[in-house]
Amino acid sequence: MPAFMSYLPFILGMNIVNCLLPQIHSRVSLLPYLLGRFLVLISGIAFFILVARNISDGSQLTQVDQKIATELHDRATPLLTLILSLITLLGYSVLWGIATLIGIVLARQRKWIHLVTWTFGCLGGELLNRTLKQIFLRSRPVFDDPLHTVSDYSFPSGHAMFAVIGYGLLAYFVSLGTNSLLARIAVWLGALLLMLLIGFSRMYLGVHYLSDVVAGYAMGLVWLNVCIIGMTTARRHLERK
Repeated sequence: MPAFMSYLPFILGMNIVNCLLPQIHSRVSLLPYLLGRFLVLISGIAFFILVARNISDGSQLTQVDQKIATELHDRATPLLTLILSLITLLGYSVLWGIATLIGIVLARQRKWIHLVTWTFGCLGGELLNRTLKQIFLRSRPVFDDPLHTVSDYSFPSGHAMFAVIGYGLLAYFVSLGTNSLLARIAVWLGALLLMLLIGFSRMYLGVHYLSDVVAGYAMGLVWLNVCIIGMTTARRHLERK
């Protein structure tokens, strides 16, 4: 396993620590908070580039990809396949339904900054993922007896990326509405668990390699922090007015 793969848990941890910080008040400088956000953003881009540069045929990472994909496929069971087939829906089909519902609720509550951030995050993330897939044109894993089939390209994983953006933004919105550190920790741990389960489900079902999933996480973190930086700046501007 390439050494740089160990950086992803560190980047995820930095993001969650930033999100556990108390709400930013108008009398407090935004600079340290935004610097932390930019650090996660830049780290995510750097990690994505490292992964993208190592997905060429014959690289150490692609060998690990193929080994893990084969191991998971060989160990598949009907019950686990059923469970993970349901979990994988939470990363796209169900999540788009949640996205639509959340958008309606935010519009009815006239939370316009939240609504713009949510819309920009979901639609922009989808467009970004489709663009990256067309750039890299990586084929999906191939098996004689596939558990699941998908027709488009593999890198990066859209489910992993959208899970980070969608559930990350939801957790961020909830964090803004509570001063309880324990509540923020519970929300972010729940969001993190969903992200990891969705990513694993894509690997288990044989439609993505490990590198597809971790690259999706990295780019999801990048887009999530773009959204949070924009929303934080907009909220501060309104508070000053």
